[in-house]
Amino acid sequence: MSHTETLPAFLNLLAATYAEYDVAATPLPPAVVRLPLPSEDGEERYFDMDCATILTDMESVPAEEHPDYAQQIVFGMMRQLRSRGMAFGTHYPPLSGDHVRRALLAAFAQRGFDARFHDPQTVVVSRHGGQGGDVGPATLRVHRYLSAVEEAGEHEAERLASAYLDEVEADLASGTATEVPVERLRVRVYRRDAIPAEALDSLVTRALTPELVEAVVVDHPRSIALFQRRQLGDLTPERAFAAAVENSLTDPFEVSENDLLGTPIIHIGGPDQEYTLAHLHVLDRYLGEAPHGALVVVPSPPVVMAHVLGRGHPVAAMEHMQDLVERFVSDAPKPVSSKLYWWHPSSGAKGFPDLREVAVEVDHEKRSVTLHAGDDEFRELLGTLMRG
Repeated sequence: MSHTETLPAFLNLLAATYAEYDVAATPLPPAVVRLPLPSEDGEERYFDMDCATILTDMESVPAEEHPDYAQQIVFGMMRQLRSRGMAFGTHYPPLSGDHVRRALLAAFAQRGFDARFHDPQTVVVSRHGGQGGDVGPATLRVHRYLSAVEEAGEHEAERLASAYLDEVEADLASGTATEVPVERLRVRVYRRDAIPAEALDSLVTRALTPELVEAVVVDHPRSIALFQRRQLGDLTPERAFAAAVENSLTDPFEVSENDLLGTPIIHIGGPDQEYTLAHLHVLDRYLGEAPHGALVVVPSPPVVMAHVLGRGHPVAAMEHMQDLVERFVSDAPKPVSSKLYWWHPSSGAKGFPDLREVAVEVDHEKRSVTLHAGDDEFRELLGTLMRG
């Protein structure tokens, strides 16, 4: 195949391969594939993938091998973006040498499950019929298992995966039963696109912000499963949420306060805690006097950080909180949100967090401030605080 034939042929093959995994890629000759990126605010964003070097390399590769190369390129991009919390493509494909994750998927398959990694630490499983009956789709957090077996060799990983599946099947049997013990219920906050779209309608969820949802989950010793609507029994969704929030608040947690460049910040959570974001419901317990509410970030499941408005310069606080959440999200294995929110002061009385997205851009050279907030009440409040 000549150079001029290779260029459009492989670009088109790449775009077609992306389409197999639900990515509407567009080939842009001579050497670019445009990829649509998931975004938290719903705005269209794209990444132009420069394929010049790839196309040059393909000239020395037999044409019959091109499909395999294209798939590996697509899988690499899916791994990269899903590792950063972006729901790009259909799943997270483990590396060919990742025998721990591959052994786990193989163990699920041997038990009749359809299983895939949604991200590096989450597996979505389902089963129709079979010895154990219908299951799911259920979403399982397997980070503790992966951490415990990461040093295992290939054969040891297969043995451990099989033993782990014995335990998980017991969890799934109880977690997907018609009735689930109420004391097992917890609440977690997810990016809307972090829950498989095909599962969302069958779960007990509610909107927290336009891009975040709260979900009732079943807490197991070895996994976390999303609670199904068919499991409600005599519970209403409201009662299930109330129990899940209450149970989550009784789990151990820590509260501390630190100063970041003159901005006092309250930190709630800890590294091994999965349900810290439930404390958004009772954030007023930790804020003290907060007539103006607070700036809040929720970078990952174990972390809530807040700054009480009125305690320091509000624009500086917004800027510091934005920088802080960006750093936390970049290091988080399963990020939730990189956005800054205004926790409205009425949230405490409502018993439900009223979170409104806000942002600020500061040009220190021009000494200018640009506020991004669709909420007029916050704009007025910020003006009042700055004048005061």
